[in-house]
Amino acid sequence: GFSGGLSQWLNPELVVSNLGMFGIERFTAIVSHELRYAEHSGDAYFFVRTLRNHGKQLLKRRDLPVPLLAQLEGWIEQALHWAPLEEHTWTFWADMLAWQGRHDAQAWVLSEAARLFPDDEPSRVELARLLIRRGEAHWDEAEGWLRQVVERHPDNEPSRVELARLLIRRGEAHWDEAEGWLRQVVERHPDNEPS
Repeated sequence: GFSGGLSQWLNPELVVSNLGMFGIERFTAIVSHELRYAEHSGDAYFFVRTLRNHGKQLLKRRDLPVPLLAQLEGWIEQALHWAPLEEHTWTFWADMLAWQGRHDAQAWVLSEAARLFPDDEPSRVELARLLIRRGEAHWDEAEGWLRQVVERHPDNEPSRVELARLLIRRGEAHWDEAEGWLRQVVERHPDNEPS
């Protein structure tokens, strides 16, 4: 029978911590079980959550087999079918694409996540980081995303730090502004000061 919620009793780190096929087989069995439960019950909560939480742990490994990556993509598609506005699934999809080195697809997913979830600052910051790594031709767009996060989320430390880093890269003419952003981070988070 299908009981659903099997994953709530399993620690994602333990499921995939065993190196080798056992961890992968266990992950596959758990996600498959939750998908069957979703298909039979119409409740995809545990499938989506299990895929995302255990999948993020799985991506910490360096040796994922190609068939598993294809299966992950299929599961992500199903998760988005069941819960298209579950922002963490979009983030997991972007993480999987980054793991594969598929940065154009990752940029598209992060852009869609930013469009769908206006208050999701991590997607915007990660998209900006990706654009910065792509080179100077993408810095204006990256700066736009970072400034948007800074404006909408005044307490978001990563966006201020990334904006300061980008401004430093842009040259000496931008260093005063970069210093101002870093000072704000220190003022708002005095416990994070380097010793």
